[in-house]
Amino acid sequence: MGTEDDNLTFFHSGMGVSLFFLMISAKLSAQEQGRKSSICVITDVVKGSIADRLGLKTGDIILSINDKEIHSDASFIKGMKSAKGSVIKIKILRKGKEIVFKTPFYADKLGIYFTFCERDRLLSPEEMKEDLDTLFSAIVEIHPNPYASISKEEFDSLKSNVYKSINKSMSISDFWKITAPVVASIGDGHTYLNMPDGEWFYQLTSDNRFIFPILLHIIQDSVRVKKNFSSAPIRSGDYIISINDVPIRKIINECIPYISGELYHFKISLLERNFPQLLFFIYGFKSSFKVKIKNVDGEIREYNLEGIDKKEYDKKISDACDTNFYFEEIPELKTGIIRFNFFTRREEFSKFLKKTFTEIKRENYKYLIIDLRKNGGGSSEIAEDLLDYLTAKPYRFFGGGKVKISKYTLKFVKEHLSIKKPVVDTFYTFQSDLKMPPPNPLRFTGKLFVLVSNYTFSTASGFAAVIKDFQIGTLIGEETGGLPTCFGDSWSVILPNSHLSLYVSWKYFIRPNGDSRYIRKGVIPDIIVKTTEKDLEEGVDPVMEKTKEIILESLR
Repeated sequence: MGTEDDNLTFFHSGMGVSLFFLMISAKLSAQEQGRKSSICVITDVVKGSIADRLGLKTGDIILSINDKEIHSDASFIKGMKSAKGSVIKIKILRKGKEIVFKTPFYADKLGIYFTFCERDRLLSPEEMKEDLDTLFSAIVEIHPNPYASISKEEFDSLKSNVYKSINKSMSISDFWKITAPVVASIGDGHTYLNMPDGEWFYQLTSDNRFIFPILLHIIQDSVRVKKNFSSAPIRSGDYIISINDVPIRKIINECIPYISGELYHFKISLLERNFPQLLFFIYGFKSSFKVKIKNVDGEIREYNLEGIDKKEYDKKISDACDTNFYFEEIPELKTGIIRFNFFTRREEFSKFLKKTFTEIKRENYKYLIIDLRKNGGGSSEIAEDLLDYLTAKPYRFFGGGKVKISKYTLKFVKEHLSIKKPVVDTFYTFQSDLKMPPPNPLRFTGKLFVLVSNYTFSTASGFAAVIKDFQIGTLIGEETGGLPTCFGDSWSVILPNSHLSLYVSWKYFIRPNGDSRYIRKGVIPDIIVKTTEKDLEEGVDPVMEKTKEIILESLR
């Protein structure tokens, strides 16, 4: 969760292991501004943007803007400001070759998503302990209640054990491995220690075929193949028994503690989506992979699988990071389907909504399906933009909430929130009134279905709560991964030596219906549909099929 204009909004910029892109925001910590040892890697380019027209590509490393080296968020922003109103010159590194792009620049944005990363290196015990001091003080000072799901005594015991385990130098990756589970023990999906993704990006941009080529689907106690991108005769629905002689259940059980989240099923969803990264960081596994498979006929086979490279990864596996918006039409069912993975890119999303709902009105579609099963969140303001196309009823995205003010957030609060004389270590409570949607000639007035899953999180689960609480549509699928009343709006703190990114919730959001209780349960669909092992074997999408079945029945 995070901010756009009104800073009492959701913004989910990444689930630690779920995404590897950062968005520029006003919330730059002093540590971020001082970081100078990282490289800037483009992780996405907005279609039709200045960057897209110039020819910038995902995976490019930005070396400089107008001859000024780019090594931090602050240096990037400074370079952008210096170029505005004149010519911007961007030097990038692509597959070992330096390329320079120039263009007149009068805008505020290039149209890229990026992250800063660095190769793995050793940290001294003193450096790690300084990082731990920063990490634990930040959590206690920023979070509204870090002990909502774990007692202070339990947390302090885990904290003490980490300090005790540091008696020699470690790599950044190994330091992350002993620290991330302690942060995850807080049980808050918006409070996490991001992976040391520099080595991952280095491997990706080096064209190495090192990424595990199978997508998993975990159903109860079995781990099945969802998709196979290798050349081996492995089918969807086959059972995975082991990888490099390590039993798959052991791998799953050892990966879970690294993942932040309130609900176990959400952690499983994140594990499925980020399995290649987790396998790389936790086990160091990379191509080739010895995989033991049991097929649906009960036959056991062993395969040596080559990994896939970045191009294949982006095309086949990393659809969870797809930031585009999609509209599909089923004229015979008088139905439109909207799919998108993030409530981000407001300007582009607004254009998409206008175009899409113009088409829906022109074709007189009676049914609309909004698929949020892969949606990890974003800005609540953007979610409200969509809601204004869906209902004329008064609604609110939050039932209220509170903001914790700390030394980390004080400056931001003074500049962006209407709080008179904010005081460190106090709470600001806010109320949310019902909003009357403005007139909208393109507003959809037919039957609305919203599809949700165990992965639906943050603003997406908040959107689902609005739909349910105000009876705007019908929810179909599985319990969401995010809670309707939850902590959120992650504040970023960069650890001084490892440069790992710590994200900590600093707000508490109340469900739209006003239920302020912190209950560890997601939004429950009106119609629950679960994917079975048979569905996986047959390549069936039971949630979408059930929705189409309901529509077909109503058309008869």
